[in-house]
Formats: sequence, structure tokens, C-alpha cells
Amino acid sequence: MRCTYPAIFEKNELGGYSIHFPDLPECYTDGDSFEDAIEMASEAMELVVESYVDNGRPLPSPSLDCNPPEGKRLVYISSDVDLTSRTVSAHAAASLLGVSDARVRQLIGAGALKAVKQGRDSYVYLRSVRDRLNNPVPPGRPAA
Repeated sequence: MRCTYPAIFEKNELGGYSIHFPDLPECYTDGDSFEDAIEMASEAMELVVESYVDNGRPLPSPSLDCNPPEGKRLVYISSDVDLTSRTVSAHAAASLLGVSDARVRQLIGAGALKAVKQGRDSYVYLRSVRDRLNNPVPPGRPAA
């Protein structure tokens, strides 16, 4: 999945750059040179995006109208984040959970399993499957 977010680069007192992402408040890093700072920013953004996905948090929409303060530089950082190692097909999720494919689709629709749609296929986050296995829902209707 390709992610692009604006980053604010600021020259620091050591001659390098400090970087933060306005849309990803927990994402900040630095680099010794401008080129190094770009690489570090890309890596930091990938880690934060993976953290969002692993924890089932929705990714914030990137700001398109950022105006950096005086003396700071705006750079859009774009990176491919590999989520395939964190997801399984709906069919594989059904096998892991011991339920039918239709039941997995119901659980996705009800929000009980976190999933991402790619084309016609749904891919369920492994963390969501593990959470469901570790905290099974008791059979029957909930008590009133």
C-alpha cells in the first residue's frame, strides 16, 4: 500500500535535520544530511503506519494544504508499506477461526474482525484473528 504524508524538515543546531509529520503526531525523526533525513523520514513513516494497522486504528488522511512555518521545509514523503505479512485472506481467516467463509464476511461487516478490501477480496488482519481467538465470544445470545 502506498502512503504519502507531508513532513516538516527543520535544520537543527548539529547541522542535520529534524523531521515531524503533522498528520502522524507520533512520527518524528532526524538525519545527518538532507538525503539521510529523507530516508529516515520514510522509514519512520512506514513504522508508524504499520503500528496504526497492527492496532486497528484508521490512518489519518494526509493534509494537502500544509504551510510550513518560516525557516522550515515541507517535503511529501511517499513509501510502499507492505501489509501482506500482517493479513490473511478471508478464507484463511475462516480456517484459523474454525468458521465458514460466510461467517467471516459477517464478522467483517459487523466490525468484529478488522479487514482491508483489495478489489473484490477481503484480507483480515492477523492481529484481529488472534484477538478473536484469545477472547472468544460465548455461544448464544447475550444476557439481558
